[in-house]
Amino acid sequence: YQDVVKMIFEDKMSKLDLGKKEFALELAPRFGKTSFTIDLINTLFNDYGYKICFLPAYVLTALSSFKKDFYRFNGYSDRMVYVDDIDDLESVIQEHYGKKMIIVEVSLHTEDYQKKLSIIKTLPQVEKCSFIDESDFGTHRTNSQEFIKYLDCQMDVYMTGTAIEKIVS
Repeated sequence: YQDVVKMIFEDKMSKLDLGKKEFALELAPRFGKTSFTIDLINTLFNDYGYKICFLPAYVLTALSSFKKDFYRFNGYSDRMVYVDDIDDLESVIQEHYGKKMIIVEVSLHTEDYQKKLSIIKTLPQVEKCSFIDESDFGTHRTNSQEFIKYLDCQMDVYMTGTAIEKIVS
């Protein structure tokens, strides 16, 4: 079923213009959002030219789940690098940008994020995407939206298993 949803997602994405893309995905509980997202991020790097992907999270357990699954499945870490400490981001960008997909976990509770993430302002918008899991918790808040907008990604994907209405509104 993940392959079907991915096919629908790519079809919708291909029909959008080159500007900002925002998606709201309501994926059933036990769908496998993490493995689906990792696979889709891999495709975005290989087929669509995205080079860096942010995982903004208000609910921090979403990040630990993603990281665990990222390292559990074989092959992904060969083509992607996972950054769990944004203090290391600049060196990772210098070493891997364009060679591997850079996946950056980032808490929406990060203080002084403008300073800590200033390096990303030099990166082209069309090469940045974000996947926001459990986005019905906290991402609708003004300060969270300001943070997500600061990342300046061409594509933002808001995912949830429930309460899609909160995300869409």
